[in-house]
Parts: sequence; structure tokens; C-alpha cells
Amino acid sequence: MNLIFCGTPQFAVPTLEKLVAENFSIQLVMTNPDEPRGRGHKVQPSPVKEAAVKHGLALFQPAKVKTDEAREYLSQFHPDAIVIVAYGHIVPQWMIDLPPLGCINLHASILPKYRGAAPIAWAIIRGEKETGVTTMKIDAGMDTGDMLLERSEPIRGDDTTETLSERLGKKIGVISIGPAGEFRMQAANISVKDPDCNIRSHGRGGGGAVMGSKKIKYITIDDTGGPGFTIADPEKFKQQARIFARALLDHPVSGQGLPTYGTNVLINILNEAGGLPTKNFRYGRVDHPEKICGETMHDVIVARGGNPSHGCHAGCIIKCSQIYVDEEGQYITSGFEYETIWGLGCACNIEDLDDIARCDNVMDVVGIDSIEGAVLISVAMEAGVLSWGDGKEAYRLINEEIRTGTPLGRILGNGAGLSMSTVDVVVVAGGRPANFCDLGGGGSAEGVVDALEVITRDPQGKSDFFNIFGGITRCDEVARGILEALERLDMSQYPIVVRLDGTNSEEGRAILAEAGKPNIHPEATMLDGARRAVELAA
Repeated sequence: MNLIFCGTPQFAVPTLEKLVAENFSIQLVMTNPDEPRGRGHKVQPSPVKEAAVKHGLALFQPAKVKTDEAREYLSQFHPDAIVIVAYGHIVPQWMIDLPPLGCINLHASILPKYRGAAPIAWAIIRGEKETGVTTMKIDAGMDTGDMLLERSEPIRGDDTTETLSERLGKKIGVISIGPAGEFRMQAANISVKDPDCNIRSHGRGGGGAVMGSKKIKYITIDDTGGPGFTIADPEKFKQQARIFARALLDHPVSGQGLPTYGTNVLINILNEAGGLPTKNFRYGRVDHPEKICGETMHDVIVARGGNPSHGCHAGCIIKCSQIYVDEEGQYITSGFEYETIWGLGCACNIEDLDDIARCDNVMDVVGIDSIEGAVLISVAMEAGVLSWGDGKEAYRLINEEIRTGTPLGRILGNGAGLSMSTVDVVVVAGGRPANFCDLGGGGSAEGVVDALEVITRDPQGKSDFFNIFGGITRCDEVARGILEALERLDMSQYPIVVRLDGTNSEEGRAILAEAGKPNIHPEATMLDGARRAVELAA
């Protein structure tokens, strides 16, 4: 059977490869013209053209299909059918009529839903549980021809950059969120795929929650056919780029220190200066700098066969990233940065570099910012949820509690700010957890009463010794709500630690103090509240 194949992006390449493998006679491959793309704005062929050249197939790259020139050129061919996959042009009627078996199109959705452009993206945005592909005959309408075949594909919540790369292509860019983003946790970040298909955290927490609120699991980027950008004077640009690169490589920090030891070279320097946030920012120095510093990290990576100097993106010349492996040479994490190590190694007092690396990796997988994640773990340590320096329990909290959205996981996953301002960490003392209620949003006194009623009526959450409450905004209303709840819900038997720190916090504490309730213990700081809670529990 003689065929003409029309397609442009990576998505179309597997179909062309399959037709070649099945020994169909491909008379001609039509694809978009070569276009400038990428950082260097070099003119590059489309993925379909690259595949066609590899197989020695004839090419036709018209800028427009609805022209007399294109019609005249195609008239010399006599295909039995034309196969079209993401070509990027609306096929004119004369082209539909050219082959006796018609034009066969592979469309990236289960028709009749999501006709037209970007069908996969719209399926995700609108919360569909699955997408897929439909093989159809083209007619004059927009994806309205007879459907021949269809195959569904679930939109999976556990997709990773590796699975997406396998399904969508290695050259596709991926911006994604993890379970923390799906739960809309405040510490949830956005991650990107690096050149090795590993995950790199992108910025601080919060962005992942925004994507999650829009029901977007991931965004793929294919720059095939993209406009790129134009350099006004390419020669001058190259000259200046060389000067800039040479300045970076000649500098002892960016040319020697960072490529050798990574950003973690700062641990020993700042430890000497007293600038490390040890044990949740209590002290400026750590007792075990030699176990977690950049020099030790470098030696461990080299001894195990990892890569101490690795570019996390194309074009990087400093290469301060690295690939950290275990004793068997198996990948643990990459981009093992100073901020992550001061957070876990100093603020959390974890001494084992492998434990820190595994926590770094699981934060990437779960989608928690590694700075926010490390500090929220240190707050949990401060409150007694886990012991100082317990790297394995820190890993478990992230991998099991935050990842699955348990009550404790949701508290932690909303970040250190929320935990500190309301003592949101569930304090464990004497083996018994406190009743917990997050009143972080403040609001009306009636709303506070409603929230506390849920806690007191839930037999699974009831504690016989104390509760922890708090407020960030409108603390005066939170205080009035707590007092009203004491009367309406008969809560006088419970010792209550109240953490108020925000708008009207002094007024709120004054309201509680004037009430003279012996079971209410207003505190001004997170640490004071946690200590008082532990005292009451004991």
C-alpha cells in the first residue's frame, strides 16, 4: 500500500516508525519547515523530518498546504491513503479527495470529546479520568469523520517524569506536581524534568497547590515549531558569551569550588561563621560539619562512582549539581544543594548524609519544597513528633504521612509557617496525641465554635488531657469563639493551650486572660505553646 505521511512533533514519530517497520511504501513525508528553536535559536528540523531522513524517505515541507504549488506537487503522487498525525495544518478538500481510501487521522483524544487543538491538555484541566487516541477518516468538519479505532489511556495520578518521558518522548519538557500539590498543600512545589529525566524542584512551595487547585497534574512542553527568539547580532552575542563564560570558569568559586563541591561547599564556611540554623534555628554551629559538608559529599560520590559535577540543564558551564548514589552505585538524588543540607543536616540535626539524600529524593517525588520541607520537619522535631536527628523517621513522615494526606501529613504539608503560627504539629506526650484544631484562618466566633464542635464530637479524635488551638488573623474573634465554645460545648474539663500570633493577637490574649478560665493557657509563641502542651500532657 502506498502512503503519504503528514506529521510534525515527536507525538507523530512512533506512527511513522511503525509504518516503516510494517513495510508500508511511504512515497512522501510532509512536515513543517525547519524553524529556529532552543537557546541558540538554531534552525532545526522537526522530529518527523529527523525520522524521515533516518529512513531515507522523500520530504515535502510547505509553509502552507492550501496553495496551488502544494496541490500541483502532490498531484504527481498516487497514494492509496494519506496518514495524518499532528501535522499542524487543516487539510484542504482536494487533499482529502486525492487518495481512494481517504485521509486517516490519529487524534489525541477519545472522540467526540475534545475536538480540535490541545485535546490532552483540556482533558486534564477538566478533570477527566482518562484520555486516549482515536483513528478516524477526515472529512470537511473539525474531527467529525467516521471513527475507525480508539484506545483509552488513564490520566494517572502517580505519573512521574520517567513514565511521562516513556509515554510522551524524551525531548518533551515536563512541569509537574506530586501528591502534595494534588492535596493543595501550601508547601507543595512545582518540579521540572532535567536532561536525565530526574526531578528538579522549581522554586519554593505554593505553586504546586495552585496547579492542584486547577486539577492540573502536569504540563508538557514540545518546542517543535516554536518561534524561538532572534539575536540581533549573533557574532557579538557569541563574543560576549565567551567572555562571560571565561570569567565564570576563571573565578575560584564558580570555576573550582562549585564544580568540585557543589553549593554545599558553604557548610564549613558558615559553620565557622556561626551562621547555620542548627536545631530549628537555636544555634549557629553544628557539631557534625565534617559528616555533611561539601568536601565529604564529594568524596562519598567519587568513592561510590557517582558524578560530583553535573549540569542540571543544557548549556550550564559551572555544573554545581551532582548525582549522589548509594553504596551499590544506585541513584538516590541529584541537585543535592546546600539549602537542603543545612535544612536537614543542621536545622533537623541529621548526621547521616544518605538519610539526607533519601529525604531530598522523596521530597522531590512527593512534591514538597526541600527548604520548606526541611524546616517543617525541624518544627515537628521541636514539638516532639520525632526526635532530633532521626533521618529515617523524617523520611517516613514525608513518604507515608504527607504523601498519603493523613491528618498529620496535611498539617506538615502545609508548611512551617502554618505549623509554627498555630502549633499545628500534633504533640505526642506520654504516648497520647492532643486533640488538634487548626483555626489558622481566623474568621468569626461562630466559625470557631463550629470547628471545635467537630473535634469534641469525634470519638476518634478525643483526648482526655488537652487541646491545641490557634489563630493567625482576627485573633480577637478566635478568642471569643473559644470562650463561647467552653459554654456551649461543655469543654471546661479540657486543658487548652491557645496559640495566638497575628492580627489582634494581643487583644485576643487579653480577652482570654480577662475571662479567668483556669483551663485556658494562652501563649504568645509556638515554642511556649508546645512546651506548655507537653507539661500538661505529662
